[in-house]
Amino acid sequence: RESSFIGLPVINLGDRQKNRQRGPNVMDLQFPTRIELLQAIVSIKNYRYPSSFIYGQGGAGVLAAHAISNWQPSLK
Repeated sequence: RESSFIGLPVINLGDRQKNRQRGPNVMDLQFPTRIELLQAIVSIKNYRYPSSFIYGQGGAGVLAAHAISNWQPSLK
């Protein structure tokens, strides 16, 4: 999730993530040969993607901290 926000390229190996939502930074290789994997690594080695907000706007930490700081539990 963080990699899509910071634009880091990702190679997803295998089919465990099949049909799941993903950012444009993810390249799927289900069962690559050694050569296919090497070619994929070389093709993304120095590449950065624009930030993707597929999983939100990046403010979840601030929202969580705010909720925790305002929490007033009652002990009964």
